[in-house]
Amino acid sequence: MHMKKGYIEGLTSGFFWAINAILVGYVISNKIMPITLQSVAVIGFFIAFFHDLFSSLTVFFTRIYRRQKLHKFKLQKHYALIISGMLAGPLGFTSYIQAIKYLDVGIATSTVAIYPVVIAIISVLFFNKKLTKNVLFSVVITVIGCIGINVYSSTISNETNNIYIGLFFALICVFSWSFECIVIERYCSTTDLDSDTMFFIRQCSSALLYLVIIICFFDYNIIGYFFIDYKYLGLIFITSLFATISYLLWYNAIDKLGAPIGTVLNVTYSFWGVVLGAILFNQYFDMYVLFFLILIMTGVILAVMDKGLITDVEVKSAKGSCL
Repeated sequence: MHMKKGYIEGLTSGFFWAINAILVGYVISNKIMPITLQSVAVIGFFIAFFHDLFSSLTVFFTRIYRRQKLHKFKLQKHYALIISGMLAGPLGFTSYIQAIKYLDVGIATSTVAIYPVVIAIISVLFFNKKLTKNVLFSVVITVIGCIGINVYSSTISNETNNIYIGLFFALICVFSWSFECIVIERYCSTTDLDSDTMFFIRQCSSALLYLVIIICFFDYNIIGYFFIDYKYLGLIFITSLFATISYLLWYNAIDKLGAPIGTVLNVTYSFWGVVLGAILFNQYFDMYVLFFLILIMTGVILAVMDKGLITDVEVKSAKGSCL
């Protein structure tokens, strides 16, 4: 039952993240965006700020409601977790929003789903992992799938430049989230912080850096425009709730099944992103898109299920998981 619950949590985390992606795409569309915000070039940055701010507040007040205190953390000891949150938020999540804007939900989520393969490559280059045939093959077919789905999308779209811009932002997101995932996995075996606390640190660090950048470089009066239409701000809040649920379910899946399997289950959001994008937004979908999506998913599964990359998880499980 413990393992079965982990599988359910992992799959559900991917489904909720796909819904988050769908809502993000809806939030940044001109169909719903208030007229006062449509002309703001960096609107995605401000949306990401509110998204992570609401998410951190949700965790905080949920813990208060349950009468549970967040674990104490020290800046000197957990600085890498703070840095990862800053990179994953202002750099990673903002790029993710821009990727959805230029590539549409289905293509963006499929491209970003290659981040576990990047993690596998980083593990080989920097953490003395061996480059097995599985990892090498997974890299090749994942890259083919990623390039294929973007090139094919450019052939059916009149806005080729948008494809390149979207792919650029998607790759930034991939490397940012890969760094975050590696840091979180390392902290799981070296710290007693629980998942809620780590996620709270991540979101707070992200929201704080957003605010600093807004104050220093942007017109922070734009924030006031969001309060003109409470329904729009409420939609961003709902979007952040799905992200929060997805993250916490993902952490629980990692706790029960280990990081490789938990990641495989989570990145099923790429599949749900394509399906939901086609159903809800009538975004283009055919057998070619499905074929390239299957290539990406197969590559991800081969990478994270490689025995050489599972070793650390087995050692961590023997010591006891941090979650």
